[in-house]
Amino acid sequence: MCIGHPVKTREDVHTLKIPKGDIGLPHGLMFLQLTYLRGWEECMVDFAEEPEELQLLIDKVLEYNMRQVRIQLKSMKKKQSFYRFW
Repeated sequence: MCIGHPVKTREDVHTLKIPKGDIGLPHGLMFLQLTYLRGWEECMVDFAEEPEELQLLIDKVLEYNMRQVRIQLKSMKKKQSFYRFW
């Protein structure tokens, strides 16, 4: 259960720092990660209004997720499956 949302306002998106630690992919795909960061209601308003901060937040989450996927891919053996990320 998520308690609190670190990106309370659209302005907070501009100062959000991508985590430097590599702890693996967080729970949920992009949509859930956005709702965890912004909160359900704020995220739905963002989707409806399409502010520039929404794309910035998506880009930041994607950058972190791609870094985690690259790390996982480097550690995988040839015959391992990639399905768990989808």
